[in-house]
Amino acid sequence: MLTFYLAFAAIVIGLCLGFEAPATGRSAGALVGGATFFFVAALGVYGWQCDATTIPDILLFRSVPGHPFCNGRLTLLAYAFLIAVPIVSVRWLAAKSSTPNV
Repeated sequence: MLTFYLAFAAIVIGLCLGFEAPATGRSAGALVGGATFFFVAALGVYGWQCDATTIPDILLFRSVPGHPFCNGRLTLLAYAFLIAVPIVSVRWLAAKSSTPNV
């Protein structure tokens, strides 16, 4: 059930970020940078705290029995940023193509 809640939270947060962030190239780049940072940080922390064989399960928000920290919550922000990037990019390209060339 934790997997469902965390996946749903990542989708909702990503949609909110995608529609609330300014539609600029800088915002898209910041979201890509944030996603990369949180994903690398998650891999580093999970590699340090958890068994390396459980990392693929953790990245899918599955809990590891006996390890309360090893549950994939840190990757929630990385996935939310990755969901927001295409939304901001499409909004930016749509706004860019609708402005007249003067």
